[in-house]
Amino acid sequence: MLRPLILVALLVLGGCADGARVAGRQLATNTCAASTGTVGPCYDGTDRTDRTNRDNVIDQTDRTNRDSVVDRTDRANRDDVTDRTVWCAEPAMMIVAPSFMVFFDWDQSNLSAQAQAIIRQAAAAYKAKGGAQITATGHTDRSGSETYNMALSLRRANAVKDALVSEGVKASDISVVGVGEAQPLVPTPDGVREAQNRRVQIVLR
Repeated sequence: MLRPLILVALLVLGGCADGARVAGRQLATNTCAASTGTVGPCYDGTDRTDRTNRDNVIDQTDRTNRDSVVDRTDRANRDDVTDRTVWCAEPAMMIVAPSFMVFFDWDQSNLSAQAQAIIRQAAAAYKAKGGAQITATGHTDRSGSETYNMALSLRRANAVKDALVSEGVKASDISVVGVGEAQPLVPTPDGVREAQNRRVQIVLR
């Protein structure tokens, strides 16, 4: 009695495995259920890797042409190990923040007609961008003391900020910076008056 039951079980299991091999990688859930009464898919675990001509391993050979990968690194002056990698970009690829320059008379922070026209251009650029962060950086020449020039550069930057606000720029979008005589456009000896250094630079980002 026991031997026939074992034979039936083997036939049922064999039927599920055979069905899996025929149907493919995974069978529908009801395939095994129909043949065995169990619920769950059958998986075909047959290894079908093509091992034809496995003795031929030429395809795994490293065929790098070593003549074409000669190390041409210039190792002259190897004491200098600075990384000199340079990334070059076409001019059209560079993103430059809009910048405007306002100039002032000597020892003055009031705006000339030309300065007001430039500020209107900066405000128009701000509106065209739909809003932006603006930095107004004030500068002086090297006449006068450093302390005085620092205060003067801030007065100039704030004068520009007030003019921008009057042109419709949000005050909260404007940062004011004063650097005094520390960043001249035209380097000069101390005490020299230079018109190009009496300025406020307006940068939109």
